[in-house]
Amino acid sequence: MGRTKVVITLGSPREKGNSSLLALRAADGVRESGGEPVIFKLHAMRASGTRTSGASSPTT
Repeated sequence: MGRTKVVITLGSPREKGNSSLLALRAADGVRESGGEPVIFKLHAMRASGTRTSGASSPTT
């Protein structure tokens, strides 16, 4: 059986902020226990909301 993958998402734009440092330490713990951390740095990804006909827009 393969190594267990653990998804870690970093949402803060501060690369060396407290949240990022905590998440990276958690990734170290995953590695130490034989798992494989999969890290997504959301601030570095090109993503956008839906671009539909406005169905997801709030109504007024």
